[in-house]
Amino acid sequence: MDAKQRKKAKKQDPEPEEVDEESSAEEVEGESSAEEFDDSEIEAVFEGYTPKEGDFHGIKSLLNQLLTGTDVGLSDFADTIISETEVSSVLKVDDTDDEVFGVISALGLKKHGKVPAIKSLLELILAKCDEFDGSSTKSRLSSALSPSSDKNVALLINERMINLPQQLAMSLNGALREDLSESAKEDKAYKFDQFVVICKSVESRSRADGSSGQKKKKKVGGASAAAAASDSEQLFIDIEDDLFQKHSSCSFSFPVPGGLWVSRKGGLRERPSRTVMLLTSAQLQKAWTELDGMLT
Repeated sequence: MDAKQRKKAKKQDPEPEEVDEESSAEEVEGESSAEEFDDSEIEAVFEGYTPKEGDFHGIKSLLNQLLTGTDVGLSDFADTIISETEVSSVLKVDDTDDEVFGVISALGLKKHGKVPAIKSLLELILAKCDEFDGSSTKSRLSSALSPSSDKNVALLINERMINLPQQLAMSLNGALREDLSESAKEDKAYKFDQFVVICKSVESRSRADGSSGQKKKKKVGGASAAAAASDSEQLFIDIEDDLFQKHSSCSFSFPVPGGLWVSRKGGLRERPSRTVMLLTSAQLQKAWTELDGMLT
């Protein structure tokens, strides 16, 4: 897709409103008070656009939502996404408005891997994998993230505001799918073999000894971490992330730094976490195809 072309995401057309003529006079009398307490939904047209400098703060805010509690340089990260116009989109109501509702981008590591913010995130991923998962997953991720890897790997950033309609998932992912296809025809640098995804998730546990949220001083890794995680379940905020994990080669999760356990019904406790996944290009395409089928 042309980097300068506007990418349409979703349109919601308001339905015609029925008017009761007999009660119209009474409604006019109470018009001002009704406006004050009107809680009706506002219809909006969400569209995808190529990111630009004016979107910096909106993109940075979404990155902060995704990477909260880390030391990753968000300004550096946002600038990198804005620079990657070929395979990046922002979700907005109007291109003249600076409010960004979502962002998606595939950042090739051969091109952007040395950017301090990207390098910092990749180091964080490997450190967390070593702490919270076994050697098999770390071995695969280390191979994919290595500067000397013979694979063309991209970091897939896919973040949007919470509580937006799930239908927007395919709009953003569909835009990236098309952008990758078109860009790869002109430049092989965009023909990626693998994708590393990091997304929001929630760890849910029922076991008493895992619900206190108290962190042990000794390091937990490998088989010990796997055993501790056996009584927990990762719940995903965005519908596509569930499919990404389903089709991934490997994945692991880690708690958000400073995230607290919250009690839920049924004796469950939850705390915010992040999940990292590794997908081949074919696996990502399968996830997108399944997502498309779910939302159409």
